[in-house]
Amino acid sequence: MKRVVVIGSGIHYRDKYHSVLKKKGVEIALLIDLESQRENILQYLQSNLLIPKQTLFLDEVYRNTITLDQIETLTRHLDLSQIEGALICTEPKVRKPYAIWAARQGWDLFMDKPVTAFSSNGGIESLLDDFDEILASVNEFKVNAVVSCERRSHLGYHWLSEYIQELMRKEKLILTGIDIHFAGGVWRTLSEFLFCENHPFKYGYGVLLHSGYHYVDLLVQLLKFNDLLISSCHLRLHAFASRPLDQLKRESSFSSIASLGDFSGFGETDFLMIGQSLKEDSVVTNFSLKLCGTSMSTRQDTECTPKLKGRIRQENVILHFGHHCSIHIQSLATKKLEPLDHSIEHFNITILNSPFLQNRDRVIHVDREMISKIFPFLSLSTSMNTYARQFQLEEFLSKRDGNSSLPSHRDTVSMLQTLYRLL
Repeated sequence: MKRVVVIGSGIHYRDKYHSVLKKKGVEIALLIDLESQRENILQYLQSNLLIPKQTLFLDEVYRNTITLDQIETLTRHLDLSQIEGALICTEPKVRKPYAIWAARQGWDLFMDKPVTAFSSNGGIESLLDDFDEILASVNEFKVNAVVSCERRSHLGYHWLSEYIQELMRKEKLILTGIDIHFAGGVWRTLSEFLFCENHPFKYGYGVLLHSGYHYVDLLVQLLKFNDLLISSCHLRLHAFASRPLDQLKRESSFSSIASLGDFSGFGETDFLMIGQSLKEDSVVTNFSLKLCGTSMSTRQDTECTPKLKGRIRQENVILHFGHHCSIHIQSLATKKLEPLDHSIEHFNITILNSPFLQNRDRVIHVDREMISKIFPFLSLSTSMNTYARQFQLEEFLSKRDGNSSLPSHRDTVSMLQTLYRLL
């Protein structure tokens, strides 16, 4: 793939994807973004020696709302010939019309997660409806569609997936317990809750559709491991959330916050779900998912910037296979806190096997250095999350799906819609 359209070239695109296009010699045949971002975008592209052949800078009214007809009208004068693919990195609320427009052109699609967010007239139910509309267009026009979702191509989780599948097939073990804990450390001020467009809360969604998407997807993929031995399970779920007003009340006096307005329609800052998968009336797996936006942050000031400040990722996953095996995965952004003392990315897998599993080591430990020995092409200085995202884009440019095809995300979007119904 040599010619693409980039739709949305904000901080995320610049940090994760631009270098891949440059490395692969891909031409940006068209760049679409907002007029308010023109100066920053052109300055960045010129300094990085990859100038788009055409640009289309749109009025701010198109940030969160644009129709298919409007896109077709706004792009009518442009040369769209010989374009092969579209990178869609816009605000989530306008990804659907851009995706359908691009699919109708016959272009392959590379999309950021989430593929969609709540539409203004559809609310929660629009999540799956919008996804299915995009999928229908992808199928109709027979284009390759890939969703950027880093755990799908994360080399640590890839190694672990291979180990789990071999363990379950050979030992006939069931995954009986899953606990996923993510802390993002996104500390927002009052004005940022009200006005911020990067990972917004004001549109009714929050951590579940921000970083939380990765962990909902991880949970869905983990639950599918039991399909190796048990099929047709159903789920029982309970969900809870806290929201911006809860945080603001904790940080200020209740009386001063009460006079600032209604935050009732804002999205979730923190989320907790507990659930079970069941075969008929028998419990197969107990699981939990905890997403903590309210967690340790390195932020030290209240200055508002486009980029999220002070984020420190804390990720812990625990898996149990009955009485026979337990697996602990820990990933911490310690390098951001002490770059000299923690020069290597903190990622560890510890596997504990019972004596019942006679031909397996009692304790297996895999750390970040071992991951680079297993996969020698992965430098110790490269973040595995960044590598995964860039790998998926490289796969897309080579007409492959990077283990993250659009159809494979339907169960994740369905789970997200179910969770929002419970809040």
